[in-house]
Amino acid sequence: MTDNTPAAPQLVEAPAASLPTKNTLSLVALILAIAGFVLGVIPATAGLAWLLLLPAAILSIVSLAKKGTKKGRATAAPIISTVGWIVAVIVALVSIVGGANQAINTPDAPSVSDGGSAPEEPVVDEEAAIGDTVTNDDGVAFTVASITCGIAVAGPQFLEQTANGQFCEVKFTLLNGSDAAVSIWSGELLV
Repeated sequence: MTDNTPAAPQLVEAPAASLPTKNTLSLVALILAIAGFVLGVIPATAGLAWLLLLPAAILSIVSLAKKGTKKGRATAAPIISTVGWIVAVIVALVSIVGGANQAINTPDAPSVSDGGSAPEEPVVDEEAAIGDTVTNDDGVAFTVASITCGIAVAGPQFLEQTANGQFCEVKFTLLNGSDAAVSIWSGELLV
């Protein structure tokens, strides 16, 4: 005889859902990213920020690839390191350009000649007055017609600039008495 009674249901235990574990690697990546960002904002250290931002990016990518770990910090670290890298590059470039501009616009200190004494002062002709014509060795003549100071705003319509103090307008004529072409740019005339 066969037993047709149904078998008692057996309880099958489901494997316990594994909770994400702490991700120490992502914490290290986040700390490096924040420290690199801070270095990138400071002009003197912006060039060194990559020393922290590059390892932060690499560690955060490795941390994101690990299974079974929390991803919050691992997601924030590459974002902070990428933004920090961009900021560091911009700050470094602005610092370099600003330093180069300052070096170009700073007059050189007088040098000492071989004899140990200060160099002789160049012979300066008397100053030219408004209306006088000054001609250089190449035959280019420059005559100032008028100077008007006290101008608060200057420049073309959409590129107007407000003076920190005042602008001065100088009206002049330039006569090329040489055989070579002469080009001038308004930036050369700014003092």
